[in-house]
Amino acid sequence: MKGLAIIYDPHNLYQFLWYYCNKGKIKEWDALCLPNGYKGEYMHTFCEESGVFSKIYKYDTDFSNMSGMKKIKVILSMFGHFIIGKHKEFCKKLMNSYVVLNDYDEIVVIADVGVVSGACVALGEEKEIVILDQTLLPNQCKYWQGFFLAKMGYCSPGWFWFEPDRYCIKYSSQPEKMKYRNYKEIRQLYTQEGTDEKLFDHIVKKIYPAIQKIDFEKTEAVLFTRSLDDFVVDDKKYIERIENYIQR
Repeated sequence: MKGLAIIYDPHNLYQFLWYYCNKGKIKEWDALCLPNGYKGEYMHTFCEESGVFSKIYKYDTDFSNMSGMKKIKVILSMFGHFIIGKHKEFCKKLMNSYVVLNDYDEIVVIADVGVVSGACVALGEEKEIVILDQTLLPNQCKYWQGFFLAKMGYCSPGWFWFEPDRYCIKYSSQPEKMKYRNYKEIRQLYTQEGTDEKLFDHIVKKIYPAIQKIDFEKTEAVLFTRSLDDFVVDDKKYIERIENYIQR
């Protein structure tokens, strides 16, 4: 058996690579790359450069970039399966449209209100599901979207009680501050304990080679074009991690 990583964006891939270097090296991994929101960007080339995936699947049929009519059809299908008590069958059918679900005993997702990630979490009783931290704060629209999906048994954004969460392992950058705790285990994200730091740095530099051209010891300043406050409530741990990386 092997593992499947659902990859949307650079942050998502970075987190999975840390998980791979911490716990995942004992398993063979495939990646399912879906579009990054409405931007239509894919991480499949970066996944290829990482060298940690056996197979990389790329699809543009994610819910986020479907037409309005197709989205309505999907929502109606989800609601219909929920009414007759077969929401898990919908989740399996959805995942099998991308990969052969039975090939995988473990799936790593990011905590969001996405239909694909939610479908994976909904199968937590049958598969080993790892949920990585999503630091982006929810907007009002996604908050209500997550509420209804959770009530129907399709999604685990980590804001509402969701039965399958109790089978899942959650990694968080600030586990002590998590209000929602209905997980099998809650673990520390980015811990150095058990992490092959040399391998992690090697992979990150391989997929982002421009990093190797920067001499941080001679750099007078590092400019971030987006405030960390836009993504996290408490940015102290992230600032500390950035400082540690620059000072190596």
